[in-house]
Amino acid sequence: MQDLFIEKPNPANADEFEFMGAFEPAQIVEETIKVAGGESVSLRVKITRHGPILNEASSDLKTRPPMALRWTALDKMNLLDSVLGVDRAQNFDQFRAALRMWDAPSQNFVFADVDGNIGYQAPGRIPIRKKCNGDMPVPGWTGEYEWTGMILFEELPTLFNPPQGFVATANNAVVDSGYKYFISNDWDYGYRARRITELIKSRDKVSADDIANIQDDPRSGLADDIMPAVVTTLGELPGADATTTRAWEYLRKWDHNDWRDSAGAIIFEVFWNKLAHAVFDDELGEALVTRGVIDMGSASKMALRTVVRDPTARWWDDSTTPDMREQRAQIMRRAFDATIAQLSTTLGPDPARWKWGTLRTATFKNQTLGQSGFAPIEKIFNRGPFAVDGASGDVNANSSGESLSVTSVPSMRMIADVSDLSRSRFIHTTVQSGHPFASHYDDFINAWQSTQYYPLSWTRSDVNAMAVDTLVLSP
Repeated sequence: MQDLFIEKPNPANADEFEFMGAFEPAQIVEETIKVAGGESVSLRVKITRHGPILNEASSDLKTRPPMALRWTALDKMNLLDSVLGVDRAQNFDQFRAALRMWDAPSQNFVFADVDGNIGYQAPGRIPIRKKCNGDMPVPGWTGEYEWTGMILFEELPTLFNPPQGFVATANNAVVDSGYKYFISNDWDYGYRARRITELIKSRDKVSADDIANIQDDPRSGLADDIMPAVVTTLGELPGADATTTRAWEYLRKWDHNDWRDSAGAIIFEVFWNKLAHAVFDDELGEALVTRGVIDMGSASKMALRTVVRDPTARWWDDSTTPDMREQRAQIMRRAFDATIAQLSTTLGPDPARWKWGTLRTATFKNQTLGQSGFAPIEKIFNRGPFAVDGASGDVNANSSGESLSVTSVPSMRMIADVSDLSRSRFIHTTVQSGHPFASHYDDFINAWQSTQYYPLSWTRSDVNAMAVDTLVLSP
């Protein structure tokens, strides 16, 4: 949990900051960063009652008033003790006792044991604030926005053997408006948790193979929510040319699944971005819409969903045309025409050749030389691009900016069988070796791309049987 406090320095002493009518000295920490082959860099860090001043660490803050970061992770933490306790827990009570020591960051923890019990716990030191909820910088000198304490562990969200017989969590809201404390207002859309719940409830029993299919599911909950309004509003698309008409038919008949070979998926996702610009650019500006609506979190994107489903929303009017008042159909059509123009330019004039995976690609970049800026070296260390299924908000979730190139993926998938851990399975994105010329540098990628799995060995005999090489570390 993080808050930014705007601090007011003493005009006569820049190392003092005001709090409730008096100036307090900041703690000064001298940091030295040693640079290989160069001169060391010294930093003079000021720490107020709210935390370290960030301005020197960010070019965006250089000309701003001093801002201090209050963050629970900067306090003394017991994270390692908590992890060890979770590893050793024999039942739900011990599991929760271990998570009582979990400080930050707050996480969703699910529980299952060999006796058939299941549970959920949200841990973490979550502040109780006098005023506001931490989503904007607040004055640090008035005392009005201080943290008054932390939510007691006993009052954090928890479940044990819920009546529905399962626990599903995917960064969605775990509390409703009836919960007496503020935790966050930037939850995930909720589409993933909704879809997981729907798929589990559609089966009498759920097998490991069913879970694999759920992890692979590319259903767009956003499309489920807004496509009825889009289809009703745009109707038969009067006056459209042949390319636009064909593209509209692909979108109308789309099954709302973001498969990599889907034309409907790519039309919808580009249309969604164009619609954000068509609705908000006139009030917010193109750059802010790109950064704040398309590239940012759930709350901003849900604002557009709300507008789409409301034909009377004032956002439909284009403020740059004061002599007329645009309606929902006009703005949607403007966005759809812009979608067709972009895809025709990028992928050619035939919508049958438009595929989601053409633009929805993941490239695995080595964190050192893979981002060196030298193409021949990057070619050695990086792998990709690879077409992927899914999109942001799908259970098979991957995220991107307006370019649609993937910026984050499900880096690991795992299915744990607590009745027999040796039947567990997993996959992650690349593989075991960090050597780009090793055979195991990238041989998981194809299996990951297709949501296939490898056995997750638990016993020494299984590990030995599957071993390919043995690495011996000698002093």
